Amino acid sequence: MKGKSLLLFLLAFAALWLALRLPWLGGDAGIPSMWEYGYNVTDEGYYLVGGKEKLLWGNFVDLPRAETATYGYAPGMHFLSYAAHKVFGLSDWKWRIPFVAINFAAWIVLFLALARKLRPLGAFLVCTAFSCVPMVIAYERTASNDVLIGSLVVMACVVALGAGWWRLVVSALLVTSIMLVKPSVWALLPLVVCCVMMGPKTRSRLFDAVLFAGAVVAAFALVRLSVHLATVPEASANGVSVAEILRRMSAHYALPDLLDFATHFKGASCFPRDPSGTMLGPLTLFL
Repeated sequence: MKGKSLLLFLLAFAALWLALRLPWLGGDAGIPSMWEYGYNVTDEGYYLVGGKEKLLWGNFVDLPRAETATYGYAPGMHFLSYAAHKVFGLSDWKWRIPFVAINFAAWIVLFLALARKLRPLGAFLVCTAFSCVPMVIAYERTASNDVLIGSLVVMACVVALGAGWWRLVVSALLVTSIMLVKPSVWALLPLVVCCVMMGPKTRSRLFDAVLFAGAVVAAFALVRLSVHLATVPEASANGVSVAEILRRMSAHYALPDLLDFATHFKGASCFPRDPSGTMLGPLTLFL
């Protein structure tokens, strides 16, 4: 009976989540005056144009045209954009499909985790209350990097809460993917570390920490290698180094010094303005 109840509530939540987002998947990204930070269609193009460049011209960046300005520090966004165009075709709404799929997966993972603590009905009520906030609905059906961060952090945290060494590896891979979305998001990563250390996954918490850190470093090295390799053709064609390509394709606001903790954590207050903050709310039940 418990399994049947879980399935029914899970399907009900999934149907509601999809019904509130899929019908206007191709709608405008948002109205700036509706909330403090104006998210609009130019943000999507700014972070996703590399996928179109790769599909049409074979490279994620075009140095003479100064495209893609965000590839150097948010390559993961352009990778997802390219995958969407490659599978579904060239369209300004089809590039949203991978992002919506990841956001949906994060809510399902969170629902299942909450169901173990609150029972299926409790998980349904909590997830429904958080996911039905109008601004959350508006953001989660678009290709927003802030929402993607929230989804990946939530999945990394939930995976890290269970037992088993493989959870550390999967959580580390998710953490690494977050770094490809926005470099300044490291301020949220202590949440994942807390989940890693909440209970032993292997023979000791010390070994857990070492395994997790090692997996993060190894995964990050591999993904950065892939980012560099993807720009080799463009670098060769223009007679510059890959490092120079990435430098020119990193047009964004200046980040504070890594050790300037006060400045970094002042910036953490901006996260509640979007669904990355809203999705993190149910995690307080674990912490």
